[in-house]
Amino acid sequence: MYMQPSVFDLSNQSVSFYLDNVLDSFSQTYHKIIVVSAVPPGPLADMVTPMRFPPLSEFQTRSPFSSACSYVLLRYSKQDIGHHVSLQHPHHFMTQQDIPSLLAYLSSHGYTIQTELTKLISQHALHSHDTSSRKFICFATYASS
Repeated sequence: MYMQPSVFDLSNQSVSFYLDNVLDSFSQTYHKIIVVSAVPPGPLADMVTPMRFPPLSEFQTRSPFSSACSYVLLRYSKQDIGHHVSLQHPHHFMTQQDIPSLLAYLSSHGYTIQTELTKLISQHALHSHDTSSRKFICFATYASS
């Protein structure tokens, strides 16, 4: 049965940023990378790519409401990296150390960090769900010119 997208799915002028643990099954190492809730509007969209990651452990299960796909924030544009983005090249991904650079980029490229919403979401743990390893960073909106 085909369902039309929700109006909430279509209003992606705003995105949430998270720090997420992911497993590189090739090297059997974990990485903390920045992911977003959706492909954002504006110039940041060129640095976001969908990826699938294996569960962090054999005990981790996915919620029936969650997607197996994550939107990963890249350090470079997709054209600079090429078509094959992989955890075998962890330097391609934005990490916890890049959060100050991310916030500076957002501020200087037409994005507004919604500090009140970010506080609300963080204080009430509205971002957490089941066994997720994600840590909420911020909520931002793009103002197209």
